[in-house]
Amino acid sequence: MNLIQVLLFLGGVIIYRLLLDQKGKIWVILIACIFGIFWLQPASIIRNSDYWFPFLSISLIIITWLVITPKKNINTKENLISFLIILAISIFIPFSRYLPIEINVTATLPPQPLSVVIAVFILFIGSVLFYFLKQKNNVYLVHIILLFIITFFILLKSPFLNSKINILLKIISGQSIGTVQGTGSDLRWLGFSYIAFRLIHTLRDFQSKRYQATGLCNYFDYVIFFPALVAGPIDRIEHFENEIKKETNKTQDFIVGGKRLIFGLTKKFVIADMLALISLNSDNATLVKSTFWLWVMLIAYAWMIYFDFSGYTDIALGMSACLGIALPENFDQPYSAKNLTIFWNKWHMSLTQWFRSYFFNPLTRFLRSKEKPISPTLIIALTQISTMSLIGLWHGISWNYLYWGLWHGIGLFIHNRWAFFMQKFTKGIQLNNSLKKVISVFSVVFTFAFIALGWIWFIIPDLHTSIMTFMRLFGSH
Repeated sequence: MNLIQVLLFLGGVIIYRLLLDQKGKIWVILIACIFGIFWLQPASIIRNSDYWFPFLSISLIIITWLVITPKKNINTKENLISFLIILAISIFIPFSRYLPIEINVTATLPPQPLSVVIAVFILFIGSVLFYFLKQKNNVYLVHIILLFIITFFILLKSPFLNSKINILLKIISGQSIGTVQGTGSDLRWLGFSYIAFRLIHTLRDFQSKRYQATGLCNYFDYVIFFPALVAGPIDRIEHFENEIKKETNKTQDFIVGGKRLIFGLTKKFVIADMLALISLNSDNATLVKSTFWLWVMLIAYAWMIYFDFSGYTDIALGMSACLGIALPENFDQPYSAKNLTIFWNKWHMSLTQWFRSYFFNPLTRFLRSKEKPISPTLIIALTQISTMSLIGLWHGISWNYLYWGLWHGIGLFIHNRWAFFMQKFTKGIQLNNSLKKVISVFSVVFTFAFIALGWIWFIIPDLHTSIMTFMRLFGSH
């Protein structure tokens, strides 16, 4: 989301809050979310992908909601209206090309209306089919949707597409392979990572019987809430539904949201952009020979990615606050952490909490329930390293992201064992204030240095270059 898009969305939020009351809140957000997912989707060399990717996201959300919602909760007037609004806007966008005034909802000219009408009809038939199948085959349908989401997620993140993308382009665009060239990065499906995690959250809660059925409008607003669509945070549906229903004070909302927006815009578009000019990257990593300046550039990158990411989070939370919705915090001064465990409780908190709930904790319970006892130390190693490896691969299925995940996973395990060893010295350290302060400062500096060094794996895709960068940072050429 660029600065102009942020300001336009903010203008819409302000107009809505000033002119409309609380009763229309979920409907206004629904319409904004539908238009927003089309408007924010970037263009690519894949023809009409800026329309079809959002449409596929919408279709997946509707099908998922149908599968996890009891029939008695589906057949309501509100859900029918929501369904018709979603379909109507999806059809309106391609027909907007015939309006006397130009309306640029998608980045490029939308597809021909006939193809969209056919797609909407298929979605309607598919929705009816899932509605009638769900009564006896709910378990299988949930598994099918989970498998589809995870498979598609892996494909979108996988380098496999780099070798196959031109074949896909030929199929999609009808052009010969020689006339169009692309890579896997051209399949930029806006917000799919976050959409997938929200859908998996509700599907897994449904499987464990923790999911509370909600209307299509609320569910759609939750999954594609436009302030948090691009970079999170990942909210839980029960929290979001409570927030969207509560009455709030408009003036207070604007004050709180306005302050957060100013902080976010400054972080992202001023500080992060300035730091980007001197930050380490894959292009300049091999050009810098000075150890001192290499450290400066690495530290600049560490702060740049923090200000960029936390700045966007502040923008998302600020816009949400103006709407009267409090999204969960995503950052809490992570570079002040005294150890790696605390850091991961402060950095991208909604993501780490998601992995803790849906991977780390279930895996830990499974390993502990084995008939043949497994060493607690081995369980800690397996769960921490595998969790962080998955968080690394979540950014992209490539070796450098895996190395970054392993760096943090092994670091967390070593810290766990170190903390266990130091327990016997804790009381003595707490009684000595001077020693406690020295250890505290050293812990913060050491933790930051470990995290900063870890960003090398994140930045540089080539293993040899990463290792050489490590060596140069410590004076070896």
